[in-house]
Amino acid sequence: MATKDEITSKINSKIVKDGNIRAVDTNEILRDILDFSNTGITQNTTNINNIEQRIIVLENKPETDDYKPFSFWEESPLKDKRGAYLWYSFRGIEKLSASFTFRLLIKESSVTDFRFQLNDKIIETLKVFFQKPIHQITPISFTVSVNNTKPENESTIVYHPRIWTMYFMISDNIVNFKLAKERYIEDKILEGDEIFTSIHFHCPEFNFDK
Repeated sequence: MATKDEITSKINSKIVKDGNIRAVDTNEILRDILDFSNTGITQNTTNINNIEQRIIVLENKPETDDYKPFSFWEESPLKDKRGAYLWYSFRGIEKLSASFTFRLLIKESSVTDFRFQLNDKIIETLKVFFQKPIHQITPISFTVSVNNTKPENESTIVYHPRIWTMYFMISDNIVNFKLAKERYIEDKILEGDEIFTSIHFHCPEFNFDK
């Protein structure tokens, strides 16, 4: 398969102003472009359907192994010592960005601190998004909607959304969630509460010393 540089060189040499390019040359160039578009990313041993990810990888230098897509998820949830369940999906481009979709189902009232163990491969992939060592990460905070899914009767699930602040942190091989609320607001975590949302994160090489 022709490389991007080889295709560019062929275009520049054969498709010129006031030139007379042959059909056989045009056919060859177009086939090279199609081959590169469809299979050029297999240099990273990955097939990608998402067009934005394809562009990222295709524009990368052929000799590098950067910007490989990753996906970590399990059909069944993780469980912490308090009985809470976590369904999760981490997807993104290595060393660039990640999307985190999760559902946290709380099984015990008044519990606001949850810890789930992740495997080493996930931690190794995610820690490159943070400039500090993985055990020194400052928690990421964001607003979430808390809904109670405990049915009021056998046929009805009533949703009562409330707004809480969630702190998210990865330390060693543990993902830690903490929920917080302003003290003057009367609300508490109940059995059957859940949070189902997505966040996207990346970390450029900021110079925080300035």
